[in-house]
Amino acid sequence: MVNAIDDAVLNESLSAVMDGRATPSDWARVSAAWDGKTVSGVEILSERGRSASLVNPWPNNKVRVHRVGGGQDVTVRHKGEIAEFETRPGERYQIQAG
Repeated sequence: MVNAIDDAVLNESLSAVMDGRATPSDWARVSAAWDGKTVSGVEILSERGRSASLVNPWPNNKVRVHRVGGGQDVTVRHKGEIAEFETRPGERYQIQAG
């Protein structure tokens, strides 16, 4: 279970945005787990198919994005601690350290 303090850390780490113009709730559903030390189980369900950016919650690793159902990895652009990738409407994406 995520408590209020851990939830704030998780939300900061997973601050996914759409082209800087909207919050995730406007275009996507984001879910993840936080055990007090590590972020895991990160998934984004894209409702509108936008470009997604997130702060990498695994500082010593790159972000790997896998499109669920399509069975393929998605190209991720890394810009410092920010990972960006394109989404399609209705598609679900698993994000993990890679």
